[in-house]
Amino acid sequence: KGMGVLRIFNSEESLTSLDNHLAPTYKVIQYTGVFTLIVGVLGLLLVLNLAIQERIGEIGILKAIGCNSPMIVKIIRNEFLALNLIAMIIGIALSYFLSIQLCGVYGVGLLGIGFDPAFNWQVIAMYTFVLLLAHVTLVTIYCRYKLRKTSQELLMNIG
Repeated sequence: KGMGVLRIFNSEESLTSLDNHLAPTYKVIQYTGVFTLIVGVLGLLLVLNLAIQERIGEIGILKAIGCNSPMIVKIIRNEFLALNLIAMIIGIALSYFLSIQLCGVYGVGLLGIGFDPAFNWQVIAMYTFVLLLAHVTLVTIYCRYKLRKTSQELLMNIG
């Protein structure tokens, strides 16, 4: 007696089945990403507010000796922009390395073969540019709002 073959799987069916199985997971990841962006914006505003409050005396002195608000906003914006750029570079490099590792491990576990992750560097560059533009805009607007006081008002709020 021979062995009966119930079904023959090909790699296309396996990938389609895996994609259908993981579709809800993709949605959860997308919603988590949006939630993370919202929390990130709130965190940025909190850190920005703390940075301004800690330097309120210095900002008042700068205004008293002749610096105008746009100059001070530019200093704060450039500081936050530099920190954001460093964080993005580290994040992209780390995600690239981790994606390669995860695709190898999960590819072997789920499909029997490891595979390379698909990176669309143009999309990554576009999102990075959009996020940096949003960051600069948000920091500029918030700083202008917080620094609209006179030097006397800022110096009276020390303490």
